[in-house]
Amino acid sequence: LLQPNDPTPQVWNYFVECDDALHRIYRLPPLTVDKGHGIDIHTSSQWFIISREFAWYIANPPKNSLVDYLRDYMEHVVVADESFFGTVLRNTHFCSTLHNDNFLHIQF
Repeated sequence: LLQPNDPTPQVWNYFVECDDALHRIYRLPPLTVDKGHGIDIHTSSQWFIISREFAWYIANPPKNSLVDYLRDYMEHVVVADESFFGTVLRNTHFCSTLHNDNFLHIQF
């Protein structure tokens, strides 16, 4: 299963792309706002399959929800997808829908 990841503050940086390079602008503050306080950051694979319901939930999140907060917080983090989707999945009502059976994609 997805294990919580406790990223150090040095990992969470705000990056922008300019002149074909990533530039670190500043370190993001820890998750201390009410929406993000007390949640575990989960790192997941960049390869996954999600349900239509979960995709709809992420694309159309309720106002002031965890998804709204994390989307804004992780917008300029490097490889944010590996933390965003796993964190949302494990910290919402979709947690019970997780199936992690080490699926293998084979292409012939």
